[in-house]
Amino acid sequence: PDAAETRFDIAATLEPARDVGGDLYDFYLLDEHHLFFVVGDVSGKGLPASLFMVVTKALAKSVALRGAEGVAAIVAATGRELARENPESLFVTLVAGILDTASGEVELCNAGHDAPWKLGAGGTAEHVYVEGGPPLCVLDDFAYGATRLRLAPDETLCLITDGITE
Repeated sequence: PDAAETRFDIAATLEPARDVGGDLYDFYLLDEHHLFFVVGDVSGKGLPASLFMVVTKALAKSVALRGAEGVAAIVAATGRELARENPESLFVTLVAGILDTASGEVELCNAGHDAPWKLGAGGTAEHVYVEGGPPLCVLDDFAYGATRLRLAPDETLCLITDGITE
């Protein structure tokens, strides 16, 4: 985000298991008050996973910026687009969200990914149940759901990939 941004902070670390990998993250403002973010992991390793990761990021951004209504619609449309050209039969797990920067409300959708964590200022950590469904490219035209939660100014939403849990 812009260095002058004060409504939220973002921090990310990405260390692939090989020279290239399939883990992904991205974030961007959809408009003045809505931040879209995604963290995911493509099945497999190496160049095929890395290329599918790039396509996933590009499609998610394209769908989100075209104005899909809500995060579940963005995830579902991204999955449909990915499934059209998937000769390697890869799949993608991900958690995507839209943060309302004015209210702190977050709308989340989970496509077969590790659950996010909500971290409190006092050091508390709790898994956040997020409605969703299977990884992208596993079931055609799955109707994903979404979960809403509100973050207090002193709370952090932490999204991870399986590199943390493994």
